Amino acid sequence: MYEHPAYGVIQLFVRHDSLIGHTKIADFYLKHYHYDVFKVLFLEDADEEEDGVNFQIQFESNLKGEISAMKAYGLEPSLQTPVSYEKKIVALAVEKDELQKYVGDYVLGDMAAKVFVQAENTLVVFVPGQPEYPTEPIGNHEFRLKDLAGYSVRFEVDAAGTVTAVYFIQPNGTFRAEKKK
Repeated sequence: MYEHPAYGVIQLFVRHDSLIGHTKIADFYLKHYHYDVFKVLFLEDADEEEDGVNFQIQFESNLKGEISAMKAYGLEPSLQTPVSYEKKIVALAVEKDELQKYVGDYVLGDMAAKVFVQAENTLVVFVPGQPEYPTEPIGNHEFRLKDLAGYSVRFEVDAAGTVTAVYFIQPNGTFRAEKKK
């Protein structure tokens, strides 16, 4: 999901082998043009090759290599610059029982971080000397810190499903902490 304060929300999803966009006004197909640039073809015109379409989308990535935004070129012909949409992270629903496997103490050097569940379904990370950080699940054992943009934790899970470590992912690096047994 990508959002612009004036133009609203664009949702992207995969249908069969195609990337589809959805807005309140229209649905469209993204045809790969080159690198990270896609041509926009409206679904009613997707079977036709339209050389006259001058509406393109370019994806941008952050320092972690993740897609963080997209720019729409030609969306507003009177503008000389593209319209930038920020990617919105959609939190996943995770049951309390599933969150329990992440709970515990994690050792990083001489420091011990705590992970616990609060208010039935919120995983919280606490590092001594810092506030408690509630998280939102974003997939693959990864949780973003709600109040700290650019920060997340990813749990290492072995083949048996046991959590063995946590990675603190932050702008200045990624730090691994072992789970206490």
